[in-house]
Amino acid sequence: FARIQVTVRGRKQPSVRCAVKWSHTAYGERMRVTGSGPFGITVFDALLRDNLLLLYIPSHDAVYFVDICHGMRNYKTGHEIGSIAARARMVLNPWSALNVPDTSQAQCAGFPGTDPAGDMVCFISQGEGMIRSAFSSLTLTPYAIETEVSTIKYTGVPGQPERTLPCVLYPSSITVQLKDYAFILEIKVKEAAFNTVSPEQPAFDTLPFMSMRLLPLEMLLHSLR
Repeated sequence: FARIQVTVRGRKQPSVRCAVKWSHTAYGERMRVTGSGPFGITVFDALLRDNLLLLYIPSHDAVYFVDICHGMRNYKTGHEIGSIAARARMVLNPWSALNVPDTSQAQCAGFPGTDPAGDMVCFISQGEGMIRSAFSSLTLTPYAIETEVSTIKYTGVPGQPERTLPCVLYPSSITVQLKDYAFILEIKVKEAAFNTVSPEQPAFDTLPFMSMRLLPLEMLLHSLR
């Protein structure tokens, strides 16, 4: 469970409570994120499955869609850099940055992550566009990830229920800033559990989304530039 707050053009929007379900399969990621406001009213509902991201916004009376295997575009250079699926995975699973091709250890000088204890170790990759990542050299706790399109910062450790992995220090705060958009996403993780979600859950069914009005996600992103 988490709370998500979005800042658009310097204006913070009301935070919403979110339930996140995430499962990795041989065919790719399956993720469902449902955000609710006061009295449990749905603010947004997102499903990532089968190379497709579906985002339902009730106030727009529409579902936005995009092929997650296509690259994200850097609007300054015009280049496509990494898939949307890879970027979403990296936000929630910062250790996936180390699985990108051509990753090697690098100097930490000038990196946007901060580490007053001085135990930081950094990596860089050019395999899917420039990716720099910083972790604790003692525990591999994530500090920050920088790509051509975003900066992601991690802090803290949330409360851990019994169904967790003792070796995983999952962050309690994730802040994502998109460089080409006036958009900041802040995620406050309240509780994290591992190995508890089956990929066959009804929560990953696409039918409720596909039965509504569909619009390209680019229409929504264009309004944020």
